[in-house]
Amino acid sequence: MYTITLRPVGATIACGPEESVLAAILRSGASVMFGCRGGGCGTCKMRLTSGQIAHGRCSAAVLLGEEKEGGWFLSCQARALGDLTIELSAANKYRVLRSWPGLVL
Repeated sequence: MYTITLRPVGATIACGPEESVLAAILRSGASVMFGCRGGGCGTCKMRLTSGQIAHGRCSAAVLLGEEKEGGWFLSCQARALGDLTIELSAANKYRVLRSWPGLVL
């Protein structure tokens, strides 16, 4: 299991190596904006500030090469390769929906 720290909210969640970042966030009892879950719409775009991910399948039209180089990724497709720190934006609309024992605020 890896740890994902979500900034600026300060939440820390667990993420399995075969689980997408989006799936880990949703499993934690939180919610963020997402759409197609297939890497084609770009709604779930987030920015990695530390750690490494496998980008997975994503449309070059919604995640440009320059964006990838700048740390951006699609949370519905990306898988953690170790512990991560992610910078959420207002567009992500992060919110906690329910209490979960693995969520640390």
